[in-house]
Amino acid sequence: MRLGRTRRRAAALLGAAWCASLLALGVYAPHAAAARAAAPHAPAAAPTAAPTAGTAPTPAPPPAAPTLTIYTDQLAEAPAFMGLGVEFDPYDTLQPSQLDWPLITQRLDFMSPGFLRVVEPASDYFAGYDSSDNPTYHWTSAHVEELLSILSYAKSRGITVVLGDWANPLIKGDARIPADFIGDLRNVYGYTNIRYYNVMNEPNDDGPSCEFTCWTGIVKTVSAEFKALGYNSWLQVVGPDNSNSWDDTQAAQALDRTSGLETDNPLDGDSWVTDTLQSIPGLIGAYDSHRYATIWGVEHGVYADQMRARREEISNLDSPTKPYFAGEVGLTARQVTPFAVRAARVTPALESLLDPSSTSASTFVDSQPNITTFNYGLWMGDMTIQGIAAGMSGASAWDLDDAMHTGGGYGSQNLKQWGFWNSLGGQDGYPASDLTPRPWFYTWSVLSRAFPAGSQTLVVPGTGVPGLRVAAARIPDGGGYDLSIAVVNDSPTPHSLTLSVPSVPGPLEMAQYNYFPSQQLVDANDLPVPAQMLAAKPAAGITVQLPANGLTVLTSHDFGTAPRLDQGTRTLLDDLHDWQLTYTHSRGLKLDHTSPADFNYAPSRAVAVGKHQHFLVYRASQMTSFELKAYYPKTLRIHAFGSEDGTTWTPIALASTEPAPAVGGHQLLAELLPGQALPAGTNRLALELGAGTELAQVAIAAGRSGPACLASDLAAEASSIGGVTPGAASRSILGLLGVPSVRDRHVWRYCVTGGGEVGVVFTRRGAVSLLATTAPGYRPGGVGPGSSLTTLKHRYRRSGFTTVGRSLIVVNSGVVFTIRAGHVEAVALATPSLLAHRRALLSAAKLGL
Repeated sequence: MRLGRTRRRAAALLGAAWCASLLALGVYAPHAAAARAAAPHAPAAAPTAAPTAGTAPTPAPPPAAPTLTIYTDQLAEAPAFMGLGVEFDPYDTLQPSQLDWPLITQRLDFMSPGFLRVVEPASDYFAGYDSSDNPTYHWTSAHVEELLSILSYAKSRGITVVLGDWANPLIKGDARIPADFIGDLRNVYGYTNIRYYNVMNEPNDDGPSCEFTCWTGIVKTVSAEFKALGYNSWLQVVGPDNSNSWDDTQAAQALDRTSGLETDNPLDGDSWVTDTLQSIPGLIGAYDSHRYATIWGVEHGVYADQMRARREEISNLDSPTKPYFAGEVGLTARQVTPFAVRAARVTPALESLLDPSSTSASTFVDSQPNITTFNYGLWMGDMTIQGIAAGMSGASAWDLDDAMHTGGGYGSQNLKQWGFWNSLGGQDGYPASDLTPRPWFYTWSVLSRAFPAGSQTLVVPGTGVPGLRVAAARIPDGGGYDLSIAVVNDSPTPHSLTLSVPSVPGPLEMAQYNYFPSQQLVDANDLPVPAQMLAAKPAAGITVQLPANGLTVLTSHDFGTAPRLDQGTRTLLDDLHDWQLTYTHSRGLKLDHTSPADFNYAPSRAVAVGKHQHFLVYRASQMTSFELKAYYPKTLRIHAFGSEDGTTWTPIALASTEPAPAVGGHQLLAELLPGQALPAGTNRLALELGAGTELAQVAIAAGRSGPACLASDLAAEASSIGGVTPGAASRSILGLLGVPSVRDRHVWRYCVTGGGEVGVVFTRRGAVSLLATTAPGYRPGGVGPGSSLTTLKHRYRRSGFTTVGRSLIVVNSGVVFTIRAGHVEAVALATPSLLAHRRALLSAAKLGL
């Protein structure tokens, strides 16, 4: 799009004014990046002073906790959270009489899962054909009756069900077998909570008998039958449900960053996601993968990297409204070798990519050796926090109960030891302690309660501290929102972190759950209880102290009253397909459409041409936050600046998510947010791009719903304060500065970051008669709050001034100074008519302060 003559002139003037204002700030030079002003950063520890000779060294104070700012109006680009779930299948061999159903349901009730993944194969429920050649079913078989019990429990609690099959459900190619069975479950038994159907479990591990084209053929057949029966309005097909393990070692991570995520897995794995997106996206209602991570991969954040890339890929190739969740999630058993599973397809060249501890075993052992340890709970909690922060829509833990499945070699009944507990505890030679919830039940159940189905997950920057990670969500609750924040320290060093949520200014009752090596508080039923209740003030900051290898969950969900959030009420979302949504941009920017796989298939990105920096500018009234999706190969070159009116520009420090390799490799994705709350009156955003950085998306939250403080560096012109001039209408002030902190009929007050305030006094007709500020940043002529009376008189001795009463000095330029105890207390501007009436001026100045 070509700019019109007026817009081109505005762009040139804006560019000149922008550069001039940055030069005045000392942070911009032509052809050089303002790196120190606005580069993404992590707070540095304070330096330690050297001890004086002859004295005992003084222990250095601990470094201040870094502050992480969380914006409740920057939502992950994903549908509402499905919640955390669990695998709950009919038991392979266990008799119902051996199960303590009240105990199982009590624990599930506490967990409050967002969904259940339930697998019941057609080979179990299909009973042949009747005389009319219609499928019949084993409705009274043990497995189907258990299935009905599970579905009844889920329905009674309002829990969504993802139903599926272990293998190809099309017995002899007949799609009626699964379709009619699901239809009867809904229409005859009333299980309207079955919302998803997974056609086939881990099809990429089915070997030569069914490759990708075979699986897509099954999906097409099933989908056609569902469509013919009218199921599409209530049932979504899930896929590809691929297995994906052994690809998050250090060697595999190196491949992620070079040749891409498709090249690091010896068993195909998540490449099936890309294949599905490029072949049958219209048939898939929700995408899912299985993930059994290595300990190294969890501790080094690889899971978050890969899930962030896949979420972006799905949003770009299909839709951000479709979920992407983990159909099964756990840690690899580590003594399992994939060679025993599909040896023929694993070449020796890929052996170095596998989990080193897995390649020594010669047999497949389907049990988790760390399942009873504290560390397993920490790793699963860390993995979950990474997934939530990366935009995953949910995850289903594998699995509920050891006694559910056999074939894992555990104990006399050959159980798969993967559960939260073992229902055979105290029976058949299993220890009675097996019936007690294992440590990982604590982390999974607390996270499940804190991040329920319907949560809106937030984009949260990285902490800059290895192993220290954060996830957060807002949860709609009546007319307000609950807030949940989870913090994990998966490192051997204790850490503190201050969490700031600017949109929650008032007190908020929050429960704090601690999963520490020395503390996991539970009640008499072994169910987690809070370590403490907090009267938190999120806007001021909540400081969390974590020991080495600890996890904390803070949540107001189910506690207290959900607050209304002082946040943006509308969003400007620019995918950079063209320049329509930018206010202006420099000529040195172009839109790049090449190599989409290297950018998670983002179809268009803004990029600077040549070696110099170029800018684009957005306008939106009362910005509260923004999120930028930027790609870069090695060095991120992007800076941000804010302004009230496009005249004075202030650098905005940026905070970044951990850089994540793109699906196609070569590029890293960083999601950038303001490092601290934007001041009121931020109405323009300028972004400076350097060579090699490509901007794929800009999301700006604007239309602030509540008050916020003005910037500390108020505009220092003699004719305005914070861009407002005497005589201005109240409506224009709302557009420029937003909602005041204090508001009555004749006076509005705004707080100022760093101290002081601005008072606005109105006439009866709603026009500004006087503006006053006690903020030290407003210093016309170099004189402002805190200056001595002597300095004031010396500065204006030539131009002249007039004393009004005992406390006001009016200089000939019209600026009014309020004096207290020999110093300037406040600076004010007034209309000429008010300056002409001393008594009215004294009254207005008193109101303004």
